[in-house]
Amino acid sequence: DDEATWALAYQEAGSPPLLKTWDCSSDLQAWLVADAFTAPPASDGITLRLLSQSTSEGGAVDFAYYSDAPKYRCGHVREPGVLTAASFVFGDGSAPADAMAASLQCEWLVRPEPIVSAISLAFYRVDLGGGRLRIYGGANATSTLLWDCAGCEEIPPILHASSHALYVTLETEAEPDGLGFEARYYASFTEGRGVG
Repeated sequence: DDEATWALAYQEAGSPPLLKTWDCSSDLQAWLVADAFTAPPASDGITLRLLSQSTSEGGAVDFAYYSDAPKYRCGHVREPGVLTAASFVFGDGSAPADAMAASLQCEWLVRPEPIVSAISLAFYRVDLGGGRLRIYGGANATSTLLWDCAGCEEIPPILHASSHALYVTLETEAEPDGLGFEARYYASFTEGRGVG
């Protein structure tokens, strides 16, 4: 069994325990969930390692991850951050109990693949003291404005866009005191039976 062989090799090398292996020869979309506080060693987090066979014919692998901890800026290094999964969680980049970072100008383009017929956005946390968040139903800031929140603290109803993309912008002041936002989007596919 390949998984048992890998687990033994990792253990003998003094590496953290192997949580899961996949044979990526198929179009597999799966979540690996690990609690970084209980997964030993707790302070090291999780390592993803991609190994390919010398006979591989090429192809691509796409990883997406979410961590409930402080992130660099808004969770991405280039503007806009592009989110292509069918459903995903994103936020301002602060940990849930930390204030938003100062002087941010962040953008997200939510564009699930393959192309979708609609997207719904549900907020879990909204505390935008010293910040302004805008949600557009389309691929850029010239699209229909769905929600504009400056300094608000109330979670809005679920936002729905009958488009293939959402565009989200966040601006923070020099000394924001709000705890930021966290939201999850769900894609509706043309021939699907539900969302994301």
